Amino acid sequence: MINLKILPIQKENQRKKNERMITILLFANLREEVGSERLVIIEKREMNVHQLKKWLKDNYQLQSVDKVMVAINEEFVTDEEIVKAGDTVAFIPPVSGG
Repeated sequence: MINLKILPIQKENQRKKNERMITILLFANLREEVGSERLVIIEKREMNVHQLKKWLKDNYQLQSVDKVMVAINEEFVTDEEIVKAGDTVAFIPPVSGG
């Protein structure tokens, strides 16, 4: 089980730069389901993208997170990529329309 602490966004700017923080950016339906475009968490141990997706599913019931593209620091990655302290992880759902 992944044990992460969620930080209120409004307190993020009041904190010194904490090397253990990870910023999660959510877009489209993910943002609507969570009710926020951004989460800031503190990692307790090393994890990969797949484990972070599982944490989002367990804590926010985001079942569609398995179908999204993921970028770390603006570069697309696979589920095996390790999320490091200070990273910004973006979850980008597929674009649809016509």
